[in-house]
Amino acid sequence: MKWFDIAIVVVFLLAGISVSACVGLNPVDATSGPGHAEMRIILSCVALSVGTSSAYLALRNMFINKRNREADVQWKRAESARDMLDKLFDDDEAYGALRMLEDEPEELFEYEEETFTVNLKDVRKALEDWDHGTRQSRLVRRSFDSLACSLLRLHFFVRDGLVSLDVIQPVFRYHAMRMAQEKEAISVYFK
Repeated sequence: MKWFDIAIVVVFLLAGISVSACVGLNPVDATSGPGHAEMRIILSCVALSVGTSSAYLALRNMFINKRNREADVQWKRAESARDMLDKLFDDDEAYGALRMLEDEPEELFEYEEETFTVNLKDVRKALEDWDHGTRQSRLVRRSFDSLACSLLRLHFFVRDGLVSLDVIQPVFRYHAMRMAQEKEAISVYFK
């Protein structure tokens, strides 16, 4: 609480004490007699200040709660993004598809108890030629299928506002550029 809020609360308490003191001293004076009009004005002023203080505190608490809820939502969106990215990078097939787009000459991948080397030429060939039935091409297509599912899920989370695009964009900027460089093979795949 800030000092201003404490002052408002003190005024609120003093107003309540003064009302009870005024009414408690001589109840007859509060309802009739020589000081009736003055007492009524004083009680109206005290009631007005108490009502105003209460309204201020209620509105302030409402705005603070709204700001706290918005901050909580931002944290939850960031946590959702982290969880989605963790799932993507923990998925060997989806992350394998991203690794297949690297500039490395060849990368080793395991599929059906065999180890394959995959380079960009193999990726292009596997994604362009669906009839090519080697295990290596099935590994590439399966990896890109898993990546596509993960990206689609991520797209729906972003579209529905459950994940912030600002959080995931820096992570995917590099991979998006790599996909853009290999757009011929990837565009054939996504058709």
